[in-house]
Amino acid sequence: MIQTEVVHRLPNRTRLRLARECFEAERTAGIEEALRVSGVISLKFTAEARSLTVRHHRDLNAAEVARLVAQAPLTGKPSPVALGASGHARHMIPLAAGGALALLASPLAVPFLMVGTVPIFNRAMKDLRGGRVGVDALDSIALSLTMTGQPFTAAAMALLIEGGEWMRDLTAARSRKAIRELMGEGVDPLAWKVVGRRRVQVPVESLRPGDIVAVYAGDRVPVDGVVDSGVATLDERMLTGESMPVTRVKGEQVFAMTVLHEGSLKILTSSKVDESRAGRIVKFLEDAPIGETRMADHARRFADRFVVPVMGLGGLVFLLTGSTSRAASVLIFDLATGIRVAAPTTMLASLMAAARDSILIKGAAAVETLAHVDAIVFDKTGTLTEGEPEIREIQSFNGMTSDQLLAIAATADEHLSHPLAEALLAAATEKGLPLGERESRTYHIGMGVEAEISGAGRFFVGNRKLMERFKVRMPRAARKVDRLPGISRMYIADEQRCVGAVLFRDPPRSEAREVVQQLRDRGVKHVVILTGDSSGATEKLAADLEVDEWHARSSPEDKADVVRALKISGYTVAVVGDGVNDSMALSLADLSIAMGEGSDIAQEASQVVLMDDDLRLLPLAIDRARQTRALMDQNLGIIAVPNAAGLAGAVAGMVNPALAALISNGSTVVAAANGLRPLMRDRQEDDTVKRLPAGSGTGVISQTVRAPRRPVKKEVN
Repeated sequence: MIQTEVVHRLPNRTRLRLARECFEAERTAGIEEALRVSGVISLKFTAEARSLTVRHHRDLNAAEVARLVAQAPLTGKPSPVALGASGHARHMIPLAAGGALALLASPLAVPFLMVGTVPIFNRAMKDLRGGRVGVDALDSIALSLTMTGQPFTAAAMALLIEGGEWMRDLTAARSRKAIRELMGEGVDPLAWKVVGRRRVQVPVESLRPGDIVAVYAGDRVPVDGVVDSGVATLDERMLTGESMPVTRVKGEQVFAMTVLHEGSLKILTSSKVDESRAGRIVKFLEDAPIGETRMADHARRFADRFVVPVMGLGGLVFLLTGSTSRAASVLIFDLATGIRVAAPTTMLASLMAAARDSILIKGAAAVETLAHVDAIVFDKTGTLTEGEPEIREIQSFNGMTSDQLLAIAATADEHLSHPLAEALLAAATEKGLPLGERESRTYHIGMGVEAEISGAGRFFVGNRKLMERFKVRMPRAARKVDRLPGISRMYIADEQRCVGAVLFRDPPRSEAREVVQQLRDRGVKHVVILTGDSSGATEKLAADLEVDEWHARSSPEDKADVVRALKISGYTVAVVGDGVNDSMALSLADLSIAMGEGSDIAQEASQVVLMDDDLRLLPLAIDRARQTRALMDQNLGIIAVPNAAGLAGAVAGMVNPALAALISNGSTVVAAANGLRPLMRDRQEDDTVKRLPAGSGTGVISQTVRAPRRPVKKEVN
């Protein structure tokens, strides 16, 4: 049974707090199934605040909602996502039918193929009307020549061509859909507008600058604005990259899509929802062109160079000899047919092999760019770091042991959803420390807690502001703690004085330093850290990883500007990120790479996803891309050499159409079989590469000793 806690209730709205594991995909699907009952209007999961908000009719009360959630199945079937109709599907069905009939030697195959190949002929005509003779034109001629005599070859070629087009359009459609839904998923469709002394629910889209909205614990801020009253802690990580929750008070700015952890705010709106920072990101992504993801893009350009010469040569042979047979023999050696069959096979096998390594690469264009990347921009929080705070050190100021201090702090903060409180409880649990019995607790938003612990007395656990409010005497050692860079700190005090401090950090990923080294060994010339986090933490991480440049306190727009500057400097730029705040930079980069546990929008906006959320997959992805490019070039040679030789023979009248078809199709089969090699790679070899322990220095690369780098400091104020 799921443990639930009703934290807020209204006649038509209930907010529950759930355990963190309830926000896994299968668990949320189970809860969705349980709430598919009469009276439930909508529900919203907010994992960052462990919150489930259910909108329902008035005849369904909070207790009934909590009961339904508590009895929800542990797993469920996710709601289906409609992808929309595709024109390609309507044409691929007759192509498949035509291929099947061709195998049976039925004359009915040709009509089906004629229907299925309409899009290819249409694209060829469009190119011709635009003054361009492309590979689609050559495909059309090749299909015309083979459709009657070799219908199965025509069907296979057309299916591969249309399959590549379908993949491109489907990827683009899904990305557009995710972008359009971002605001709907990231912000409630309704907001509490304050009108006089009343609160009225209104559509978020109706809010205008000057309106006042009320936001409560577990809610996302609906629009950008300034705090009019109240105090609250907000998780801004997904939008700004700030790794720790921040406190916002009257007069300070807040942004749409940030999550309110504790407290409540009344916000004076400063923009409409589509003009907010989050709204501008969405508009930017909607307006950004979808990158070319057609399979075998590199091969298409190679084939394009031969289209006009082969067509001209075939026409010339016919004019000089009057022989349609010799002209047909020449046109059969079109190169495009073989490339259109072998190149997609090679690319598909390589993409599947990469996926087996937990690397999702969305198409040939991404493979080609990945093979040439020479500058990589990393987000910090959740990408180069773990994204969750851990205890770095516990300092005692009066002789208490670190375990005693940890037990007091964990007892005071138990059951709070703040990340620092969760880190305290996790550390105490790992050490097996018994927690005391808390008689009372007062939470001071943005500062900490005041708790009465049985047998121990009254304690204050929080930041420097809490100590100042209760006039706690701070020892000299605390001043040194205040000056430590790149950490978060929590003080522990009794009624007389501060007795100790707990220091937290967002630790770098264990593999981060090794990965930077591996990238340099693969020819990456420039490594940059971009983050909305503080300069102290960023500077320390930049020095530890020996990167070339870092930028702290960067907004999404600042990150986009850095990417533009790198591209202007001539770099092929890849951006690696995990949050909404990275989306603009990801979209502008030559190549966008998302971490597997990052936001949905970051993954949808990216051309490469490291599905295991392991940075060591990044250099492996570069290796796979370069191997794919080399294999593609090898297959082009397998096709080009015999076709060129056969073409010369056809011009000389030494090769008839049947032999031409044998040579052309034979080279295609050989190249296609060669393209399957990535799927036949030794799985044990793959596992050795993938599971190489951090810092081993063996296996994929050799270690290189270099002088320490001095990263360029750049902070956005």
